[in-house]
Amino acid sequence: ESGNRGGNTASIAVDLLEFDQGMDKARKLHIKCITNMKAFWRYPARKNFRSHSVEDMMQRLDDWTLSIRAAQKEYAYLLEKYNNSPNLLHAYASFCDTVLNDERQAMQKRSEATKNDKEE
Repeated sequence: ESGNRGGNTASIAVDLLEFDQGMDKARKLHIKCITNMKAFWRYPARKNFRSHSVEDMMQRLDDWTLSIRAAQKEYAYLLEKYNNSPNLLHAYASFCDTVLNDERQAMQKRSEATKNDKEE
């Protein structure tokens, strides 16, 4: 029985490590999305913006889009595996607000997080 308990503890430790690494990756991708979004919107505001700069602006838009996809993919994986984690739900709600501009989804995830906070 004690061997089984040790295996269970190891499994929990591995799961916790995977969760922490996934959250760290999601946070970094979230920040990258915001950075790319700012870079995109700052570009046309430049005083020396010229028509040949459109290609550069389109590259910034591509960077922004790719970073959103990467963050969504990481959050989707985490939400599938750890869908009851209040920390994850709050982080994803923030992503929905700041990056996706999806207030409805953000409110839903915050509500789920609050519910899960009370259950723990």
